[in-house]
Amino acid sequence: MLHSILLLLSLLSQPQGVPPADAASWLAHPLIAHALGGIDGHDLTNSREAFETNYAKGIRVFETDLMPTRNLKDLVAKHDWTKEQYQKFEQDEYVPVDGEWYPLSLEEFLKVPINHRYTPLAWTDLLDLLATHPDAFLVLDTKFTDQATVLKQYGILVKEAEDKDPALLNRVIPQLYHQDMLAWIESVHVFPSYIYTLYQTKDTNQQVIDFVRSHLRVQAITMAESRAVKSFVQSLNQAGARVFVHTVNSKASFDKYRKIGVFGVYTDFLHYSDIAKGIKGSWTAQPPLPAE
Repeated sequence: MLHSILLLLSLLSQPQGVPPADAASWLAHPLIAHALGGIDGHDLTNSREAFETNYAKGIRVFETDLMPTRNLKDLVAKHDWTKEQYQKFEQDEYVPVDGEWYPLSLEEFLKVPINHRYTPLAWTDLLDLLATHPDAFLVLDTKFTDQATVLKQYGILVKEAEDKDPALLNRVIPQLYHQDMLAWIESVHVFPSYIYTLYQTKDTNQQVIDFVRSHLRVQAITMAESRAVKSFVQSLNQAGARVFVHTVNSKASFDKYRKIGVFGVYTDFLHYSDIAKGIKGSWTAQPPLPAE
């Protein structure tokens, strides 16, 4: 009886008409919104408005950058702390005078709009977005590759998720930058699914293929366009991985990569209405495209 009541309360708490996603269903989506997706021609904002705009257009898988704040106790949705980023987002009061790396505190970061109009997000805000959008997923770009920082970042993000709702972690997909990261992350929390992103690794193609074959939870590979060649892509498919290419913003490029076996792309500006033109109905062995 108690179980039935709890189940009913859980269903009533979900937004109407939006079924909760299961942990593996992110693999049905060929578009991943890069840095929460573009908005008004701006990329890399990682902003609330970017998430909401692209969710409304049918995107369900969102890549987000996560940076430690100045005291290393919080994580925020920020690509990096360089001078160029502050200038790009018109945050001139924080452009560093000396050096190239200037982290903000959590309070400073959250009070300064991006491009004077977009809302910055902390990790806890991203968790709130997952909670209110139960069919959405987050891919994590945490950037750092040394063990101490990886353990620190994942210690923070797992604890804050568990404090809010441990089930949210089922819709979080970490990116691995080298093979050792898998064991480091899983010493903190075992996630249902991982993406191995190749932009920092020195692994050969065969080493990547072998890694996928030996680790079933590494279900996807993402790579730069320069590495996306047919033989490598098809070998990864045969090893059981879905392949994504980053960052792709034209339908022509999307179509080109699909022809060699790439499943999907990270994108700033593509939506399902763009990629479906001329090929709608040809997505065999895949679920229908999300409605716009």
